[in-house]
Amino acid sequence: NNLLDVGTADFTLAAWVNPATVTSAHHMVGKGAISAGGIRYVIALNNSCNSVSRSVRFEVDDNTTERNVCSAASLTLNAWNHVAMARTGNTIRV
Repeated sequence: NNLLDVGTADFTLAAWVNPATVTSAHHMVGKGAISAGGIRYVIALNNSCNSVSRSVRFEVDDNTTERNVCSAASLTLNAWNHVAMARTGNTIRV
């Protein structure tokens, strides 16, 4: 379904999460194939990303360049956490 295709447009994804544990990568919101290549985007919980435990990773792939950014802070377990990611041009932020 191409309804959620963002192409090269700017966009924001947001979610509320309440993790009990984070022991591996868990995709929360996304579109496209998980394997490398292709056009896709995803918000994922990671047990570790750039040495930050219980982090959030935002990944965007336009079928040419894959970009990833990880949160600088850890999620709080057993509590609601608001996560938001945005792509503006070639810049992505968490």
